[in-house]
Amino acid sequence: MKKTLLAVAASALLAAATLAPTTAQARCGPGCALGFGLLGGIMLGGAIAHSRPYYYDEPVEVIDAPDICYSNREVWSPRRRAYIVQRMRVPCY
Repeated sequence: MKKTLLAVAASALLAAATLAPTTAQARCGPGCALGFGLLGGIMLGGAIAHSRPYYYDEPVEVIDAPDICYSNREVWSPRRRAYIVQRMRVPCY
């Protein structure tokens, strides 16, 4: 919806610029150009200001992390060619 309004505003601004009156038809001085410029700036600024994402408060379920326990296990070491005791992280039950 916002992109559509911005596109309509931009096309209206371009149409107004291309359909500018010739010198024989000109009845408005620099005041009209200033007014249309301010109006276009306000419209463009409003479109940009409202284009930021909206954040909604939604319920969030928080899950506790599982506890981590340590256990000593005997592991074969090919370098030492023997079993060594190594401390390993295991899930807690």
